[in-house]
Amino acid sequence: MRVRAVPLLATVSAFSQSISPLIFTLACSLATILASAQTVPLTATVTRITYTISADGGITLSQEERGTFSRNTDGDGATHVQVMKNGQFAPGTSQINRRKEGKRYIIDDERQQYSVTLRAGNLAVATEGKSPSTPAVTRTIGGIKCVAVPLRDGKTGQTIGKAWISLEYGITVRSEANVLNSQTGQPDGLVVEELSDIQVGVAPDPSDSTFLPGTRK
Repeated sequence: MRVRAVPLLATVSAFSQSISPLIFTLACSLATILASAQTVPLTATVTRITYTISADGGITLSQEERGTFSRNTDGDGATHVQVMKNGQFAPGTSQINRRKEGKRYIIDDERQQYSVTLRAGNLAVATEGKSPSTPAVTRTIGGIKCVAVPLRDGKTGQTIGKAWISLEYGITVRSEANVLNSQTGQPDGLVVEELSDIQVGVAPDPSDSTFLPGTRK
């Protein structure tokens, strides 16, 4: 089963602002740890909430999505979410990461169309991260110990939020990222995403990393 959707209370409208690619900055000494951690199979529920930010700083709920995240022993990851519209869940988006291919497939489930991008990896390790001697800010989320790292806009390099990374399992457990206005460069949205009910060592359904019949490029 691709999506285990559960009812949400709010009715939301579509959020049209696109999100720039994000880069997670970590110390380069963690590269080996993360590479090995990304082969641990697991499944989880994913919740993604999008807010709009008005000019006066007011925050309004814009969209709620729920679905599943999974990763197999090959390190291939899959996220499938449905979006709440008019009080009901509707087809949303899917993302399939093929580790060996080095590609990421973004799927519009409603239109059954997909696009392909080069996969930078769930965690991009950079030398500009904190030095090993700098104490890390940690937090336990859903029983998983996480380390806080800055989220940067993939185009500008500007810090736009924070991610909580599990070094043990090589996953982003929670992220809070501003959406920047393409003209002003100021935040006009906020996306909060979190994994819950994380089941480590559980092999996902093989269909999670496959395309639905009829999906076209």
